[in-house]
Amino acid sequence: MSVSETEPLKVFLYAIRSPATKSRYLNRLKNFFDYLELEGDIKTQAMAFVTATNEKGKNWAYANVMKFLSYHKERAERGEVSDSSVRNYYKPLKLFLEMNDIELSWKKISRGIPRGRRHAADRAPTIEEIQKLVEYPDRRIKPIVFTMSSSGMRLGAWDYLKWGNIKSLSQKYLYGDIVR
Repeated sequence: MSVSETEPLKVFLYAIRSPATKSRYLNRLKNFFDYLELEGDIKTQAMAFVTATNEKGKNWAYANVMKFLSYHKERAERGEVSDSSVRNYYKPLKLFLEMNDIELSWKKISRGIPRGRRHAADRAPTIEEIQKLVEYPDRRIKPIVFTMSSSGMRLGAWDYLKWGNIKSLSQKYLYGDIVR
C-alpha cells in the first residue's frame, strides 16, 4: 500500500509550505467535502472521497467538482462572493486531487471560473473631500488626513507604522540643503 492510499490528507498537506495557505486550503477542502455530505472529520472525508473516486471512477469526481464550482460561480453571479473567490475554491481541490493521483481535465474545469479584478476600486480623494474632512472639529483628524493624502497611504498601513518610522526633518533639509 502506498502513502496516498492510506493517508490522502497527509499527501495533500505535504505539498503546502505556508502555514497560512495550509489553513485556508484545509478550510476550503473541508467546505467541498461538507458540500458532498461526506461524514466525519476532514481526514475521514478525504479518505472517503479518494475511495469513492477509485470505486466510482474519475467521472464521478469530475461531476462533483463541477457541481461544487458551479455552485460557487452562481454565488459570484448573485454577488454573494467576489469573482476571484471562486478560484480560491478551485486551487485546493486541484492540489488535493493531483497529489492523490486523481487526474481530471483541469483545463476544462478552469475555463468556466470567472476572472477576478486585478485592480482596486479606490481612487485619490478630491480637494473638496480633503477640505471637508479637515473641517471636522477633532484636531487628531487633520494630521491623519494630510499624512494619508500627501503620501498616498492606505488605511490599512497605519497598523504597520511604528514610532521608529517617523524621523524629524532638520532645519537645513526644510530650507533646501539636504543633509545626510
